Amino acid sequence: MKRNDILHEEKQVAQRESDEWKAAAKANDRKAKKVKQDLADIVRDANKRARVATSEAEYATKMAREANEREAAAEEATQRGNRRNTERAGVPDARRILSDGVALS
Repeated sequence: MKRNDILHEEKQVAQRESDEWKAAAKANDRKAKKVKQDLADIVRDANKRARVATSEAEYATKMAREANEREAAAEEATQRGNRRNTERAGVPDARRILSDGVALS
């Protein structure tokens, strides 16, 4: 083989290798873009779930607060009813002070 033929063949081999590397780089770039998109989707979904969980937690807190308020109101009503029933039965309210200044406990 002549020197020019050898150089031409080496150039063709180098060109094929270059084309293969370019194709591999392109494929890796596509894979990287796909992974990046998948990660973006995962983050978006996680943020959505976090917003939903936060809303649910806020609602649960609101419901608990309202339940506590209802419980306190019921307890107060029960206490008022107990005092009223006790007074009707002729027993003075334990929190009242007697006329002689002695408190019942």
